[in-house]
Amino acid sequence: MKKNMKIVDMMKKTSGFALVVLAFTTSCSLFDDAQYKELDELGLKQKQITVSRDEGSSSVDLFCNKHCDISLLDSCDWLKLLDDAAQADKKVRFAYMYNDSYPRMTRILFATATRKDTLTVLQEGLLEESFVLKNSSVVVAEEGGETRIPIVLKSDNRVLSFEVKYLNGDAWVTSCDLSGETLSIRTEANGGNEMRRARIFVRWTDGWGETVTRILQIAQSSASGGASIQISFEQLRTLASTTPSTIVEPYALTAYVVGTRNGNAGECFMEEMGYIDYDSNETTVYIESLDGRYGFRLTTLSPEDNLFEQNAKVTILLEGASLKKSENPERYEILDVTSPMIISSEQMEASDIPSKALYMNELQDSDIYTRVCLRDCEIPVRKGCLTPVNEGYTMLFGADKFAKYPILIRDIRGSSMYMFTNMTCSYRRTGEMLPYGSGSISGILVHEKYRPFNDNDAPDEAGCGNIGRYQIRHLSKEDIALDPSSENGFSALLTEYRYMKHPGEVNPEGYIYPTYGNNGWFTHTRESYWYTKNGFHTKCWPNYDHSYLGPCGSSNKGNINGLGIILEDGSNYGLTDPETNSDGKGRTSSVAAAPSWTSTQWYKRPSGQYEAWLVNFSTKGIHTDCISMQLSMMNIQQTDGKALSPRYWKAQWSLEPDMDNASVWTDIEDVFTVPDIVYFANTLLSQCTGHKQMNFALPAEILDKDNVYIRIFPANDKGSDGYGYDNVKFVAGTSQNNINYFAIRYNK
Repeated sequence: MKKNMKIVDMMKKTSGFALVVLAFTTSCSLFDDAQYKELDELGLKQKQITVSRDEGSSSVDLFCNKHCDISLLDSCDWLKLLDDAAQADKKVRFAYMYNDSYPRMTRILFATATRKDTLTVLQEGLLEESFVLKNSSVVVAEEGGETRIPIVLKSDNRVLSFEVKYLNGDAWVTSCDLSGETLSIRTEANGGNEMRRARIFVRWTDGWGETVTRILQIAQSSASGGASIQISFEQLRTLASTTPSTIVEPYALTAYVVGTRNGNAGECFMEEMGYIDYDSNETTVYIESLDGRYGFRLTTLSPEDNLFEQNAKVTILLEGASLKKSENPERYEILDVTSPMIISSEQMEASDIPSKALYMNELQDSDIYTRVCLRDCEIPVRKGCLTPVNEGYTMLFGADKFAKYPILIRDIRGSSMYMFTNMTCSYRRTGEMLPYGSGSISGILVHEKYRPFNDNDAPDEAGCGNIGRYQIRHLSKEDIALDPSSENGFSALLTEYRYMKHPGEVNPEGYIYPTYGNNGWFTHTRESYWYTKNGFHTKCWPNYDHSYLGPCGSSNKGNINGLGIILEDGSNYGLTDPETNSDGKGRTSSVAAAPSWTSTQWYKRPSGQYEAWLVNFSTKGIHTDCISMQLSMMNIQQTDGKALSPRYWKAQWSLEPDMDNASVWTDIEDVFTVPDIVYFANTLLSQCTGHKQMNFALPAEILDKDNVYIRIFPANDKGSDGYGYDNVKFVAGTSQNNINYFAIRYNK
């Protein structure tokens, strides 16, 4: 050993390579002198297996190199081991019985002389477990005694544990017990001058070992008064002003909770580009009066303070909260609510809450923040999902640049509005198609801004972004109760364009043609420009959009569900396109699917009229009380942040196609705005991740005509340089205006 160490000392003066070789030799000599110990191996490929409720068998891969005993760690009469020992690596088998009850679990122990490991087996059940407190807040009498709270506990495990935390006062809850289908809470008398408050954490463990905690808010009246003053919604509204004010009186408000704790319940406020306050969705609660007439948007101080339950009847002590009124439209908020302010909460059935079914033109400011059911509605843009956006700018890719997206809805009376969906909504892009037919849409009526659709409509930024007096927020997928089939809808299509359909080079006029029916054509008016690539022979060219149905994300790449376009022959258009969603961001291919069409040719004609998108269709034989146009547009390209595309647009109709005779054209609506596509390096609040969907009412004068023409063109020369909204003149031939949907509809 000493000889080897001397050699090492000598070799320190030689090359590193020689040193490594000698050190290895020396190490081996030392190892040879030691006693060899056999490695003890024991392990499982899985630590947990879930099996169905049906009778069957399963197995787990065991890795071991010596004798291993296999046994049940828990007492169990529904699982049988088919192997009780192993000498080496082995697939260990077990059988299980049919489960006609609640979900259950057991554990299998694997043990050698020196090591142990455990496999957990979870079995699904025929019955569904649940644990619900019927009341999540109660007020108990000042003299104390027993209070019973109804519960729903469906489980084989009926053991509950309790922890009491006092918010003020000494300990005064003496016992908590489960008695049949009620919780029995016993309290001491309150001899003090203040109302006492506590939280009882009620914990239950389900059949798979997961602990569920329910919080019971409990308050006790004082012996010397201090009682709350009941106040109505009407009275509370009269106390509000546009400057938030603190409520100093012990007012108590009784209401129904009609919206809370949902990924789409409240607005996730964009504080600045790149920062979204997602907690604002978690702190939002909507309450309405017991007659359903008035509503308040209630904001809790923190997400932890939001202990409100959907469809609960609550009484809230408002002392210490703030009250605010907003105008145009008139709406009311209660701010800084904390959980101890909930002095009673009784769970109700959804059918107990007053139902308010209205047409869009019947909505009033007093309906804001109440739950409404919009009658005879449809989603008219028949492609894409609830949020057809570039996911690279959303929380799905960690970008946090866009929090919500509005899609167009309309009703049988011709009114239209927008429906908001948050990026936190779990069902916004699951791969399911939007329904083509009509029905009802329910949710919370709100007034929220959306600057990507309109950002120069007020003197200050806070006022910009008006997209209508009212919008609606759905709270569940079931709220969008529309028939899946367009055959079961109130409207019929005269013509519709959902992608760039063309006949190839045999197309001397350069038209694109309807993707539903064969009524008319669509083109651009610039005669000197032609696109003749990829089999197209048109005056505009194919481009992409983000109408892929989903799911999206870095782990959901590829085209599985298509664009939500079902053709008249029943085929799913674009389903086989390999470029769609290749990066998980929802983008469709520009050429293979051609889901949109583009032009940069926004020059002025010799007459001074701007070039235009031009559409032709016939209304011959059509007699109806409602005809309308749906249009989805975006300025779709930026170079180094510069958009330079037309910001302001007009739409006009005529019975003649003469582009340069202004007298034959009639305005459809006032000037409207088209957003610029997002630019990652310099994203503005006015830029958009998806197309802007719009609805335009058309006049009865166009009915029963052989030919009707609509032109869509820049209203003036204003555009954006990528740093402002309309701060420069747009440059014809530079940036692209794009359409990904156009339709003419009428009531059947």
